[in-house]
Amino acid sequence: MEVFAIKAWEITVAWLKKLLAVASQAVNALLLNGRTNQTVSSRAHSQSDGSKAWRIAERVLNLVFWFDKDHCANSFRKESD
Repeated sequence: MEVFAIKAWEITVAWLKKLLAVASQAVNALLLNGRTNQTVSSRAHSQSDGSKAWRIAERVLNLVFWFDKDHCANSFRKESD
């Protein structure tokens, strides 16, 4: 029974990560007039060279996701593959 509980937890965490990614893509597309297949984190990284606002956003997002070292760059790389 314990194995089932662990597997259910892993499935729940994976589902929540996907849900957050979709929500981020929706924010990027609907509120920030970005591409529908790009998260806010990925966009913050890709736009940080040309815009002070995106550079600040990248720093803030990297702080929020402190457990994922260089979160925005990682998001950009994952979406580029």
